[in-house]
Amino acid sequence: EQSLQSERHVVTANKEVIAQHGTRLEALATAQGKKLLYAAAVGGATPCIEAAVRLSKEHKLEAAVGVLNGTTNYVLDEMAAGQSYPAAVLAAQQAGFAEADPTSDLNGADVARKLSILVRRGFGVYLAPEDIRSEGIENIGESDVARATSRGEVIRLVAECRRSPTGVDAWISPRYLPEHHALAKVKAESNALTFYGEDGAIGTVRGKGAGRFPTAQAVVGDLWELLFALEAQKSQDSGHASIHYLAPSQHNACA
Repeated sequence: EQSLQSERHVVTANKEVIAQHGTRLEALATAQGKKLLYAAAVGGATPCIEAAVRLSKEHKLEAAVGVLNGTTNYVLDEMAAGQSYPAAVLAAQQAGFAEADPTSDLNGADVARKLSILVRRGFGVYLAPEDIRSEGIENIGESDVARATSRGEVIRLVAECRRSPTGVDAWISPRYLPEHHALAKVKAESNALTFYGEDGAIGTVRGKGAGRFPTAQAVVGDLWELLFALEAQKSQDSGHASIHYLAPSQHNACA
């Protein structure tokens, strides 16, 4: 908020801030003539927000269903491979797919924030994260995973939202899925989200949604979008240099 009030553009990956305060901050950004970009807040390198916005301009979105948390994928697959729940969480942390405190990933709060943002941007309805029915994977035991495996199933934490007569209903819960189901095949840090219109599925996005590199990729994507917008502004007003490039000697090679 201070950055926008100081007439600075803002790029952030903070899903909690955007879920709780996105409407007000976007109004402030518009009033200041600045951009507020947060592609990394939902799905990392998976273009969930971009797809929600684009598809909502072409269709009336009726539903969206997907897997939006790579930490739970990793934990559940480690358990399916024979690890205990605590050991699987530790493995996810060591692999860089879980925070030092993974509570919000495991209890569904992280997905609720993402779903709140997607519903607002794609369906035009604001649902506070705390108002989304959320059940995480904390109570999934080794016996549950073994039962799923014996039946040829995979457990995934699934997020879903659908239009209803009163607005949009949204919920998050672990589900048993046939191993050939598209969402059952979403592994490790990957995310996937399918949007539906009145006549069925109209678009699916997939990509890496957890870890530092997918997040960084989304942030850099937002920086490029901002750069292009400033370049367009500069071309319209040749008397004002919108972009200042570094001298070649100041550039660092990309690893």
